[in-house]
Amino acid sequence: KIMSSKRALALYRRILRAAREWETVEERRYIREESMNLFRKNQFVVGVEEIEEKLFEGESRLELALHYKIPYPRPSNVSPGATGKSKETPRPAYMSSYDELNDKIASSKKMPQYGNDAHLGDILRKPNARSHA
Repeated sequence: KIMSSKRALALYRRILRAAREWETVEERRYIREESMNLFRKNQFVVGVEEIEEKLFEGESRLELALHYKIPYPRPSNVSPGATGKSKETPRPAYMSSYDELNDKIASSKKMPQYGNDAHLGDILRKPNARSHA
């Protein structure tokens, strides 16, 4: 448990450092608020397996954001039913905590909400800070 706490704090510090170096003020603010909301939401997780899942989720999202230079969660790119197991679109592991916060964040207009029917161009296009004025 102590090791998990240290890993969580180290991850949180890495995320905040990445936010300081991000390109736009809007994206820096999004990274700080998103990380704060998710860490607070998950602070009382106690199961070792669940803690590992949450740490994996955070590390994956950070690495994807740094690699693609997009701080927003990357939606899955699988068509519904493509796996043959279900008609539902599978969700990547790094999106589990995001699902619950998506509606809250989108309703406050801090981040665009993308449904399963969103076009790839709309998803990959960064929000235009000037259009929110």
